[in-house]
Amino acid sequence: MKAPSFDAFCRACIDLLKAQRIKYVVIGGVAVTVVGEPRFTADLDAIVFVDTAGLERLLVAAVKRGFSANIAAELAAVAAGGSVRLERGRFHFDLIVRSLFIEDLALDHSRTRRIFQRSVRFPSAEDLLILKVAAGRPRDLVDADGILRRHAGDLDRAYVERVLGQLCDLAEDHAILERWRGVLAGSG
Repeated sequence: MKAPSFDAFCRACIDLLKAQRIKYVVIGGVAVTVVGEPRFTADLDAIVFVDTAGLERLLVAAVKRGFSANIAAELAAVAAGGSVRLERGRFHFDLIVRSLFIEDLALDHSRTRRIFQRSVRFPSAEDLLILKVAAGRPRDLVDADGILRRHAGDLDRAYVERVLGQLCDLAEDHAILERWRGVLAGSG
């Protein structure tokens, strides 16, 4: 039997979210490819807007649809501030449960794009930049640079800086704004 393709895997993930009527925004490598610059990825990442009971229903439905997950362990991971990982074959679906106002903004400004033969919600370039700079891992900063290059002429930089400033104030740490300024300096 032939292993499912990445496209088929992504269709199964989106179908799962839609069947459970979960609000979501796709982020990560797939979003960077759609919104920023193409890059390889073997997973699908999404922010989900769900409470604990809704998350448990989602996990039960995922297992029924052929995803692998230890439901109790995944719920415990989220309670401890982590994310959910659902596996199916050689691919994985990472779910980040909404916890910050920047995720609400990403949903509010999201747009639907046609990919994987499905209508899929993606953040705006500005909100994806905010999420990438906030995460701050080396891969995220490379992605941020690519988004900035692709959208240089039409990007609302003032919005990005304002929201990152609000996030810094909330965290009482201005390292996030310094990362943003580093991305700006690298793209100049």
